[in-house]
Amino acid sequence: MRLKERKTGFTLAELLVASAIAALLSAVTWSILIENTKGNMRSEFRRRLHQDWNQATSLLQSEIAMSDWINSTNVSDSDIPEGKCELLKDSNSRLKLQMHLVGALPKIIYGTRTIGSLPDNHRNKWMGSPNDGILIRCGPEREIGPDGKAQYRNGTYQESVILDNLNLSSGDGLEIIQEQEGQKLVQFTLSMNEEMRESSSQSIRTKTFGSSAVSKINDIQHIPSETSVCQTICTSKDINCGHGTITLLNTSERLYVDHYGGSVFGTTTICTNRSVRSGDGMRGGNRNYVMDGEPTPNRSGNSGVVLEGGIIGRNILLGTSNDDTLKGGESNDGLIGRGGRDFLFGGNGNDNFVPWPSISKQNDDVDVDGGEGYDRVYLNGRKSSYSLNTCSISSCNIRSSAAGTLYLTNTEMVIYNDQVENLEP
Repeated sequence: MRLKERKTGFTLAELLVASAIAALLSAVTWSILIENTKGNMRSEFRRRLHQDWNQATSLLQSEIAMSDWINSTNVSDSDIPEGKCELLKDSNSRLKLQMHLVGALPKIIYGTRTIGSLPDNHRNKWMGSPNDGILIRCGPEREIGPDGKAQYRNGTYQESVILDNLNLSSGDGLEIIQEQEGQKLVQFTLSMNEEMRESSSQSIRTKTFGSSAVSKINDIQHIPSETSVCQTICTSKDINCGHGTITLLNTSERLYVDHYGGSVFGTTTICTNRSVRSGDGMRGGNRNYVMDGEPTPNRSGNSGVVLEGGIIGRNILLGTSNDDTLKGGESNDGLIGRGGRDFLFGGNGNDNFVPWPSISKQNDDVDVDGGEGYDRVYLNGRKSSYSLNTCSISSCNIRSSAAGTLYLTNTEMVIYNDQVENLEP
């Protein structure tokens, strides 16, 4: 008997089962691909977050280390010039940290602000929900110098968003821990959101990537130099020294410079390339100043000068080899005597004084009145080279081995080559 031939192929039921299995495998594969993609995105997000946090922390630590004073309580935007840093100089901002750098550079201010409070043209630029925040820096512009190192560009002032996706629920995103103003060790916590929100409407607070860092204020600076750029650029007598400076030139009249104008964040350097006579001097306005009263190049004056710093900005005032009177302004100034019977008045702010530029010039008496603020006096030589009477902040007499006496009032610290002495009230 002949067997009936079997037909080849799949039945409809088999095809349906195979299609269902293929669809299931495709769905599982697609789900795995999606989860892998999400995992890669999360890993990349965390890598980017850690990198951004490290960069911001390094910047904060470096600027704290270069400061000789910081303020983390009652920070005011009054130090921000008009028309500058509009994102930070706003009622929606939370000012967190203010730093004073050495020299005539303007102060640096850090603050935070919610993304939702930003102007429309800024709101969509940053990562995070409307309730998350950004970290803003307002201060002198940083640049890479000829030696490849970061430096500050004098006369410039800028606002920069340093970090986004801040968790403002923890210390407004940037929490500063400092027992007292000007304390050398500063601890800060910078908080960021560690997880991505998968939708803008997600209301659950994500984990916080917060870590503390400790930085040390460079509280003790090197003794400020008794020279300025004027000694370098003023190479010929009685001509304009150029290089963007103001030059006091030879004139038949007695000259008292009263220089106003400009914004507070710029720095004006004034060189004296003329003979100095009794009654000569300079008085600043609303800027940062470097005022050099010593006649250049390489000549001594026959009279002292009166130098008065800008009333708002920060000043470096350098006297002559004769009897001078130097008066600081409202901010943090540096007053440097160059010999003679000098009178140095700091005024407000945290001021630095160099009453004797070298040991060989310590044969003249000098009066220093620090005024308000935390004021420091720098002396060449070891402490054993000087003799002190009973010293306090209100009164201290220091006699040098060259027979000159330094009379201090309202001064908190004396810095020698080998040690530091904090004066008591």
